[in-house]
Amino acid sequence: MENKTPEEIEQEKLDIEKNNLAIKEQQLNEKSKELDKKEKELLTKEQELATKEADINSMTDQLSEKITNVREQVAYLEKIETSKSVQILLSMEEKESVVQILRNMKKEKASQILAAMDPLQAAQLLEDISLQPAIDTTVTQ
Repeated sequence: MENKTPEEIEQEKLDIEKNNLAIKEQQLNEKSKELDKKEKELLTKEQELATKEADINSMTDQLSEKITNVREQVAYLEKIETSKSVQILLSMEEKESVVQILRNMKKEKASQILAAMDPLQAAQLLEDISLQPAIDTTVTQ
């Protein structure tokens, strides 16, 4: 063993401590980079979620408006003479709307309308009613 002076021993301790601090600094820098990366990922996910939430809110508003429209159309058509209701429904361009209107009418009125139609048209509408999912117009916001 070589004999070291107290200054040399102290210098070795300082060098070891300096080396340890450099290693810890490097580890902290790596952790900092990882945290920055995770933060960017989180921000991206938050933006994606905000966009999806806006899309969902927009679709919810559109659906709510559609439900209101179907309710109004049902109310009008249930008060109109059956033969006129048939003419109106058959004149509508959007078959999906006709299906939703009939689906949300009182069954008695819907039956009268279907009975007043040409049997082939009524059959096609009944088929469409069975295939198309119902919009629940009883839900209120």
